[in-house]
Amino acid sequence: MESLLNSRERVLTVVEEEASEVVAKFGTKRRTAIVKEGEFRELRPEDVIPNSSSLVVYSRKGFIKRMAVDTFSVQGRGGQGTFAHFY
Repeated sequence: MESLLNSRERVLTVVEEEASEVVAKFGTKRRTAIVKEGEFRELRPEDVIPNSSSLVVYSRKGFIKRMAVDTFSVQGRGGQGTFAHFY
């Protein structure tokens, strides 16, 4: 252990090997494209909308609202309404 810590080259080699193992095990392909200056295209509205799960609610009066899925929690009441347990 002391010989490893006394050699900067050996420490860097171990760090590089371990980093390579982490990349091999957990690495994913890059999702963002890196382009050279002048090679970009115009942004479309779809490019700036976050790609996340959402719930669209439509009311009887015709109102529409989009909300994040985590706005609602699982209530486990077997399909009964919010105040069903008070009756």
